Amino acid sequence: MNEQTNQLQNIEASVNLLKRSFEDHDHDNNNSKKINFANISFTRIFQEMEVITLADNAEITLPQPFGVGLATAGTIDEAALFCFKTDGSVQILSKTTNVDDADTDGNLCIYDAGTKTKIKNRLGSTKEIRYIIFY
Repeated sequence: MNEQTNQLQNIEASVNLLKRSFEDHDHDNNNSKKINFANISFTRIFQEMEVITLADNAEITLPQPFGVGLATAGTIDEAALFCFKTDGSVQILSKTTNVDDADTDGNLCIYDAGTKTKIKNRLGSTKEIRYIIFY
């Protein structure tokens, strides 16, 4: 098994874990089930976690490699689990109502900005954006 195949398998395991975690969250009542991370291997995967306050229409650019991420806005007013590629393209795997994969008003936008992936606050007011990415 080559290194890239191993990385892809680790990322796939991470995506599945994060997706199950996101789907197990009761958004209406803000209740979460606990997940055991002890058996998940994150070897050779870089991770970045950031908490940043973004004004309306402000944005951040994600690192160039491909990977998977989880982003929230406010006190989990909006949230999304997503994959991104080196060409900037995005696939949203799971999301709340006001998340979009295009630069559209009224949303937390996680989108392809040409050659890079960006997260943009277009929710109408300043929000604390939290994200974690694995790549």
